[in-house]
Amino acid sequence: KTFALASFLGIAYAFSKNIGIICIIFYFFHYFFKIKFCYSRNKQENACLLGLLFSAAQKLIKPYVKPMLKIMIQKARDLSPGVVSSVLTALGELAVVAGEDMIPYLSDLMPLIIEILQDQSSTVKRDAALRALGRLAISSGYIIDPYIEYPSLLNILINILKTEQSAAVRRETVKVIGILGALDPYRYQMLEEASEDSTPEQKVVSSDVSLLIVGMSPSSEEYYPTVVINTLMNILKDSSLSTHHYSAIQAIMYIFKTLGLKCVPFLPQIIPGFLSVMQTCLSGLLEFYFQQLSILVSIVKQHIRNFLNDIFKLIYDYWNSNSTLQITILSLVESIVRALEGEFKTYLPTLLSLMLQVLETDTTPNRQSTQEILHAFVVFGSNIEEYIHLVLPVIVKMFERHDLSVSLRKIAIQTVAQLSRKVNFADHASRIIHPLARVLTTGTHELKMASMDTLCALVFQLGLDYTIFIPMINKCLINNHIQHQNYELLVSKLLKGESLPQDLNSDENDRRADDASSADITSKKLSVNQQHLKNAWETSQKSTKDDWQEWIRRLSVELLKESPSHALRACASLAGVYYPLARELFNAAFLSCWTELYEQYQDELVRSIEIALTSPNIPPEILQSLLNLAEFMEHDDKTLPIDIRT
Repeated sequence: KTFALASFLGIAYAFSKNIGIICIIFYFFHYFFKIKFCYSRNKQENACLLGLLFSAAQKLIKPYVKPMLKIMIQKARDLSPGVVSSVLTALGELAVVAGEDMIPYLSDLMPLIIEILQDQSSTVKRDAALRALGRLAISSGYIIDPYIEYPSLLNILINILKTEQSAAVRRETVKVIGILGALDPYRYQMLEEASEDSTPEQKVVSSDVSLLIVGMSPSSEEYYPTVVINTLMNILKDSSLSTHHYSAIQAIMYIFKTLGLKCVPFLPQIIPGFLSVMQTCLSGLLEFYFQQLSILVSIVKQHIRNFLNDIFKLIYDYWNSNSTLQITILSLVESIVRALEGEFKTYLPTLLSLMLQVLETDTTPNRQSTQEILHAFVVFGSNIEEYIHLVLPVIVKMFERHDLSVSLRKIAIQTVAQLSRKVNFADHASRIIHPLARVLTTGTHELKMASMDTLCALVFQLGLDYTIFIPMINKCLINNHIQHQNYELLVSKLLKGESLPQDLNSDENDRRADDASSADITSKKLSVNQQHLKNAWETSQKSTKDDWQEWIRRLSVELLKESPSHALRACASLAGVYYPLARELFNAAFLSCWTELYEQYQDELVRSIEIALTSPNIPPEILQSLLNLAEFMEHDDKTLPIDIRT
């Protein structure tokens, strides 16, 4: 920081006398930006210092634009919002220095800036991206063209104006729109239409009739789930229906719990939609969505592998949001580890970096995040063996940290015991046992007993290699009047060359059992309360337009509530508050209930439909719905016995 302040006092002139100093500085920054496990705070300070140097020594910096750009563009994708905002601020300063020399790099910079502008997880990042875009446009003369080359940009900026809560960000957005200039509305419309044509969205087939035409019969197990999931996905894709996304996800999860592994074919539809909702939802809903995603992973197990890149991108985006969400995210990560085991290793380096950072900086009450991370290490098991030289020192350090609670220090000690059953500690025994010996001397009784249990676990792993530590530990036990029956038994057998009793090596301290593979929900048909349905289809005293609208609404919702299909019944709650869903599923729900009705009830239902069809006051849209129903039933060879004179 002192170095940066000095640059403002005219010392840039002195630097020009010794270009070697600048080269050393840039090498220093390059080293810190490149180091894999460098903490975010270091990266952020380095980026701030670069920005100050760019603004204070512009002529001196200009020859270094190209190498610095390469590093900074890379670091603008860092997981820490603070680092990203600092790097973008420095990029803005660099744009002022480089001027038109930035033009060759616009193809790298603009997609990055647009991506950050759409990131709902950090206001700081969006603000920095807007400032960088403004400076880039002014300095390089890059105006109007951004709208032409990136047709989505204007909509993104307008959306920020509509939805952004920060007044400062909205002001910066107005500035950027002013800087970029005005585009001819007709030309913009043409560009937007061309963009839509070039990347059309895949349309989801939601028509129950269409499924019949392609040969999927309602007698098929997949029919009703397919109809329902297609319809629910249409809701998730509609941002104007965001108030119903929560209930739609609930319905989808109920279906997945019911189907178990039978839901795997729906994953290519569900996962992208699910993740898209999480990227745009209110922050208060993220914890629920991450919980549901964790449950989904535990259901489909290894079949989630094709979607891991997108899932981990979301994890990285929201990792630093808050400690409560961090705990939920760790639960999701554990579900992924259990599902994929060794295949998880690809994502471990980046994830470990984030987790170790939390262990160093966690100041939350009870340090709940730290506890969850320690448990996650145990779940990772042998996956972290090649990184144990990074993980173990941080855990062992917690043994003797008096600023931590006794319970957390105990968990850290127990974590080593649990890891010893999964990871080879042969090269790290001394690093673990000496701190444990100090705990035996200075710790509370609770910590001493936990340490003895961990030493027992190490005896099992190290075998004869443990004998070198026996005199030191025995001295601690005698001096501190500690007795531990299991430890004494194990050491005795070890010294006599006898086999160790394996019943003493059980993993009793594991705090959680593995998640169940699926919920305890049967996939058998549900029973239909036919009397409830009869009350809904009753047409007596129905005469006005409003009466018939209420009749079709109630019947549609009641058919879902009483449907024998788990998938259809899962939608009943949402359909009660969002009637278009009940209308969309009306045919499928009707058919599912029709096949379960006794003949007497079928006759009464047909008579009610005939009365509705012949009513002079029935609204045209209801008449059309009933005619569509008759056509649908006919397609499935279950023609409704409606009097032709009707």
